[in-house]
Amino acid sequence: MSASIRSRIASRLLFLLPLSVMARPNIIVMQPDDFEFLSEWTPPAHRPGVDVWSMDLPNIDRLRTNGIHMKRAYTTSPSCGNSRYSTMTGRYPSRSSYSREINIGRGNEELGFVTIPTTKLVDVDSVNDGKDCSKSNMAVLFQSNGYATGMFGKWHLFPDNPATYSYESHRNGILKCGFDTAEAVYWHNLNDSWTNGGEFSHNTEYMTKMALDFMEKAIDNEQQFFMYFNPTAPHGSGSVWEALTNLSCLDTPAGRLSEEPIIPGMTEGIGCEAYRQTVIARANGTTTNPVLGSIWVDDAVGALLLFLESRNIVNSTIFLFQEDHGQESKFSLYEGGVRIPQFVHYPDEFPAGLVYSEIVSTIDVAPTLADLAGITANSPGWYEMDGKSWRSLPHGFDRCLMIELDYDRSVICACRKLLEIASFERSNTYTLGQTYGFETGSPAWFDLCDANGSYLTPPNLSPEQTFANITDSRLTDILTCHIASTRPVGDQLYGACDSLTMKEIPPPTTELPTLPPTPPSINNSTLNPPQSSTVVTGGFVSLQDDALSSGTLVIPSGKTGWVFKTTLILLLFRVGGLC
Repeated sequence: MSASIRSRIASRLLFLLPLSVMARPNIIVMQPDDFEFLSEWTPPAHRPGVDVWSMDLPNIDRLRTNGIHMKRAYTTSPSCGNSRYSTMTGRYPSRSSYSREINIGRGNEELGFVTIPTTKLVDVDSVNDGKDCSKSNMAVLFQSNGYATGMFGKWHLFPDNPATYSYESHRNGILKCGFDTAEAVYWHNLNDSWTNGGEFSHNTEYMTKMALDFMEKAIDNEQQFFMYFNPTAPHGSGSVWEALTNLSCLDTPAGRLSEEPIIPGMTEGIGCEAYRQTVIARANGTTTNPVLGSIWVDDAVGALLLFLESRNIVNSTIFLFQEDHGQESKFSLYEGGVRIPQFVHYPDEFPAGLVYSEIVSTIDVAPTLADLAGITANSPGWYEMDGKSWRSLPHGFDRCLMIELDYDRSVICACRKLLEIASFERSNTYTLGQTYGFETGSPAWFDLCDANGSYLTPPNLSPEQTFANITDSRLTDILTCHIASTRPVGDQLYGACDSLTMKEIPPPTTELPTLPPTPPSINNSTLNPPQSSTVVTGGFVSLQDDALSSGTLVIPSGKTGWVFKTTLILLLFRVGGLC
């Protein structure tokens, strides 16, 4: 069986485990700022002359190799605030109530201008469905269902108003959006002056210590926790080198600390200054933000994992790591701006080394985490979302995604991509496309895959340079539907385009291609029991000993029920090619 077939089968069967056999998980969502897409993480194809990044980040790579690697994850918008809005809400940034109010005031009633200054998480009474802060986000949803909720790091979801800013007012505003705890919070990007006003300096130790204290308190209170953890590094608006060499762990946007944060795996036993020197040493003479900041963030991931292990909850905690947007073509709708690394570490339920090759988005984070926590449409605090749970995506659907920036929109369906630039005068995509030599016509059609149907990765050329005028009316219809359902004025329509974006795939035949022989090293093991063992059967999948021995996988149709955990793990190792 080919790797692509095995990957697709694994994708289709990944999330069948019933919640009835699970305890509710703890949840960490981590979204660092301007992280590079490393070559080890299967980035999109590069444009010529761009830096290709490769770094030793053992803790983040542990999340990837011991969890699920989402190989085609996208942001809904290639800028930080817009992406964070979609992560927090499960909605496209064009639905931001604050943005809709501003667009309506500017006469943009049919097509909203999507940009960082207006994509905010605040309540607005003048538009329909305008309770983004107090109702329609996943912090409120998890809080409503008994979770302790905490936010740490960069927020960037409130309007900028330096004249009225104070740390406490900003912190209290976040608490109103569903969080029980908000500490070490930064309201927007840093700057190199390190002035008062919320920018201050990168301080990853302080941020990490506050997060550890929050988790400790939740455990003491016997509560599951939901934590949104957003390091400011390695964003280039503030010098990581200067923070590491000239500034103190004691200095924070909340004021000066009375003592240094003591963090196992980071500062414990050596102090903050000596620890920061280890970050510099591991950069091997490099002083750039991407390298120093990435090492710093990786250490924070390690400290969080070390804490989870010390409390024996690392296996029962969902740890989702994702970038806010791509770096190579940031602020554009090209693949280098909209593809992101995304890894999901949840050892209790997902075997190590899984690769999910279908397209997913930041809008899927909220509904998926809710699904994994047993939160449904009948649970307290539920609200409508654009995203879909990954647990439901594998079951026979080819899905499409929208991406938004400025007045421009893009649709991606499997290997096809449509990009439309609505205003050349106000388009970052057009400006960057002209600079990079990409196709800037509108509409522009791209083929994102090679001749074998595999997504283009290095060393292939970027698809925007190998322009393919392959039209597809389905994508045009989706674009039209999406714009109509997200109009700034009137009702917001959720699910209106599902019949177009969630195209059903014909069911597979009952017999799939023959599996490769079982390696001798796992014969008669718990992953491949001897043929005399009990038959393991589930409603979605039936695995029989003779089926395994002959290499044939039988998938019955028209049945319902549950798949036992042993079945899922066995199936994924045999079919997913993980053995």
